[in-house]
Amino acid sequence: MRVWLRNVSFGSLALVIAVLVAATFYEKFYGTTFVLENIYNSFWFVILWAVVALSGLLYILVSRMPRMGATFLLHTAFVVVLAGAGVTFMTAERGALCVSEGAPPASMKRGKAN
Repeated sequence: MRVWLRNVSFGSLALVIAVLVAATFYEKFYGTTFVLENIYNSFWFVILWAVVALSGLLYILVSRMPRMGATFLLHTAFVVVLAGAGVTFMTAERGALCVSEGAPPASMKRGKAN
């Protein structure tokens, strides 16, 4: 089971890296809005990050890593950061604040962040 978890964990991480590289090129040719809507804020990309986090956490728990203090803490920190990113993604209020020079903040446009 450890070998299977290791393969899923590192394989899904490699897939995330490949998607991020592709997203960089798509952003250059199609723009930031396209990449935000079709890659970064897509359901499949969130699921892929969840697979990376959960498989990594399970691999840590079933391997000998908990006995390796600093390594265990470092990898646990990665899981905590990904969990925080997931909570922010699901609950954040996105928008843009319009500020004119010499005037107080006048309006807030709510919606997807650009």
